[in-house]
Amino acid sequence: MRRRRIKLERVHLERTRANSPRPGGSLVDFNRSGVPLMEMVSQPDLHTTAETRAYLLKLRAILRTLA
Repeated sequence: MRRRRIKLERVHLERTRANSPRPGGSLVDFNRSGVPLMEMVSQPDLHTTAETRAYLLKLRAILRTLA
């Protein structure tokens, strides 16, 4: 498979907060509360599932190395 450049539009971190899943509800969802979520937005440079899989596996390996 040939190498392809993936052009990133932006990368940002957003913090989630605890929220109530239904209006007036007493239950509070603390899932991911206070844990930053990284969002990466790229150009539509991937055209096949194989390219997408290879990209995500490489990205995962890089992020695990950095952690």
